Amino acid sequence: MKRFTRLALILWIPAVLAVSPAWAEVEFTPTLGIRFGGSVETDYNDDTIDPSLSIGVTFDISLAPEKWIVALWSHQRAEFTAEGVSPTDNSFELDIDYLHAGGVYRPGVNKKNQPFVMVSAGLTWVRSQQDGFGDALGLSGMIGAGTKVVLSPRIGLRFEGRGFLTFTDVSLSGVCGGIGCTVRFSSGGIFQFEALGGVTFSF
Repeated sequence: MKRFTRLALILWIPAVLAVSPAWAEVEFTPTLGIRFGGSVETDYNDDTIDPSLSIGVTFDISLAPEKWIVALWSHQRAEFTAEGVSPTDNSFELDIDYLHAGGVYRPGVNKKNQPFVMVSAGLTWVRSQQDGFGDALGLSGMIGAGTKVVLSPRIGLRFEGRGFLTFTDVSLSGVCGGIGCTVRFSSGGIFQFEALGGVTFSF
């Protein structure tokens, strides 16, 4: 599964560019932000994921003056406390990635300040940094809103907030403290909020 997901991430950008019409405007935005929320269940306890930095990339492709399609990837290295994970250290790390596609409505595209709303759906990919654990995929959706500030015809600043909801359980099984245990990232759905910004390049 790791090889498949890594291949999907590598092919995501050229696939987006390949399907975009020749006349369409394409915007590329590297992003940096902070992600909040999420809880984790283990065989020993429940804990809240600590807020941490997120990085990602966003592609927007114009279909009409106010309508765009979006493809995005967002990554977080999350930490929490899991009793029983190790006899000496209860810290636990998860890499949480969202790989999504959806739509954007952006009125006032000819103005300097361009607010927008967006929705998307895709995959939540969770994997552990703890030895002995694998990875897992889940289905998720996202709603977001923000604004693009135009600095020049080719460069702008993007600020937005996103809410991710993972619909399906994502469980990782491995060895905690020398015995088998389960770490469940999502139980009946999990919500995370992300505040981010980035520099947008148009071409």
